Amino acid sequence: MRVEFFDVSSHVLDVVMHMFEFCFHVIHKFFRLCQPFTSFLYLIV
Repeated sequence: MRVEFFDVSSHVLDVVMHMFEFCFHVIHKFFRLCQPFTSFLYLIV
């Protein structure tokens, strides 16, 4: 029972880590896309 619970929790942790990694990549891409725009804003200001 305990081993099963550990297995499930480790699987859940794995899924959470993958989701976190995916979100990080998406945010990173978003910032990369926005970077020229923000630097342009900095030039204006």
